Amino acid sequence: MFNEYKSRRLDGWNYGRYGYYFVTIKVRRGSFDLGRIIEGEMKLNQYGEWVKKCWVELERHFEIVEIDEFNVLPDHVHGILFIKNLDDVIGTGNVNVGARHTLHLHLPVVINNHNYEKLPVIIGSFKSAASKLIHQSGWLNFKWQRSYHDHIIRDEKSLERIRHYIRYNAVKHGSVGCERRS
Repeated sequence: MFNEYKSRRLDGWNYGRYGYYFVTIKVRRGSFDLGRIIEGEMKLNQYGEWVKKCWVELERHFEIVEIDEFNVLPDHVHGILFIKNLDDVIGTGNVNVGARHTLHLHLPVVINNHNYEKLPVIIGSFKSAASKLIHQSGWLNFKWQRSYHDHIIRDEKSLERIRHYIRYNAVKHGSVGCERRS
């Protein structure tokens, strides 16, 4: 039969709702080329630097986004995004809260309270922009995995635990066989 794609999103959750989201975005299987973990620290290569740049620029391109803790690792990105309450953003007088793709600021997307896809639009824009820069830099076969993992952060204790996990994830990966300098 047909392979049906099963959404990893939480049934019934409004992904347009403001709050904290922990996101993991993986590079397609088998690729560890965003950098290397050396002595417990992530050393980004040019591709990893492009990924970091696109992540950091999300705040500039989506007024509803605040970036919290994040880390680019050899084959994936962990990050916490805070999606602001749209009523607070509209109070600034600017309702153009993003670009469909982060490289194209001249194509604004107005995200309103009826848009239940804020997080997927933001992540899709990030993946598209990072892919484009990486392809232009010479890695023509670079691809992200089709989807991403998200976790809705519902309390301060969970937020602090996830921040700690992101901060020390490189050390964890370094201890399980990623390339290390002798």
